[in-house]
Amino acid sequence: MNNKGFANIILIVLVVILAGVAGYFALVKKSPEVVQQTNPSSPTQTQAIKSPTITSFKTKRVGDSAILYSVTSDGKETQTGLKVPYTWDTKVWGIIINIVVSPDRSLVTYNTYTPDSNNPFLMSFYVAGVDGQNVRRIGTQTWPEGSGQIIDESLRWLDSSHVAYSIVTIGGECEECEYQGEIRTYSIDINKGTTSLIQTQKKK
Repeated sequence: MNNKGFANIILIVLVVILAGVAGYFALVKKSPEVVQQTNPSSPTQTQAIKSPTITSFKTKRVGDSAILYSVTSDGKETQTGLKVPYTWDTKVWGIIINIVVSPDRSLVTYNTYTPDSNNPFLMSFYVAGVDGQNVRRIGTQTWPEGSGQIIDESLRWLDSSHVAYSIVTIGGECEECEYQGEIRTYSIDINKGTTSLIQTQKKK
């Protein structure tokens, strides 16, 4: 009787063990394998679209005005908003309007012929935003007959606060005396509106 009871106990233990093993394998078989996937970046995500950037500026004469254009990296030219008229006197005397953009590309300086009743030979220099706003005169240059002729394309920026230009003075009344003159370079402080002579050299 005792042996029979002991055998039953062993049988029950084996059944429990087998049930546990079978349950374990059944659970493992049902568990899905987790696969870690990486989504490759699409070309549109990794390659940012670059907008055209301004590479330079150019001045064009359109009708009776000098107009400033910005040139972008894709070759497109767009008016900035700055427009300087060629007055009747400017055209008669053949004055070239020079428009020069500042190093930081926020301002421009330009010259134009501005005669008045007191001075028929007056050249004025201006500063404005690249968009043509906030125009103000920063200096003048008188070029009476026989002297003070402004050298074309001599207008330039020295730094963010100063512009410079050069003139040719004529050393005499006659045509042959012209080459005895000087080249004088002046600097204008755009904030103070003061003009200073910074260089003098003999014209060859």
